[in-house]
Amino acid sequence: SSSSNYVSPLKDFFDMIDSGKTSLGTDTTKPTPKPVIRTLKCGVREDKLRYKTTHYGLRELAPHVAPAEHKVQLRVSLQDLNMTDIELDVLKQIVGSRLNLERKEMVLTSDQFGSRIENKRHLTSMLDRIVIGAKQLAEDATLVAA
Repeated sequence: SSSSNYVSPLKDFFDMIDSGKTSLGTDTTKPTPKPVIRTLKCGVREDKLRYKTTHYGLRELAPHVAPAEHKVQLRVSLQDLNMTDIELDVLKQIVGSRLNLERKEMVLTSDQFGSRIENKRHLTSMLDRIVIGAKQLAEDATLVAA
């Protein structure tokens, strides 16, 4: 008879789930907000940028960090740059071999700073400046030609 008076210590938790709420504070009865997709000044969406780093594992002896540990590589598809043919020609002249036309992507690499975060910021800023510069130079070239 004592089992009929039993109240689970998790009763409140299961009641909350039944009502559509979670322990994280989300409410499944309300529509989920769409994520905000940020764009760079040049118009490239941040979710289209792909970063690559390398980790060599822990080292017991000094300097404890491999030489290329902080190197970051940024890849972005040419179609995500939203550039005209003239702008792409200017971009090719600016970045040279970093523009892979077979794979239709641009690859930038940075190991200038001793931090991956700083190298990632540097690459993002560099991409922004390169694309804006290529678009501006292409616009200036078409104005001169006209």
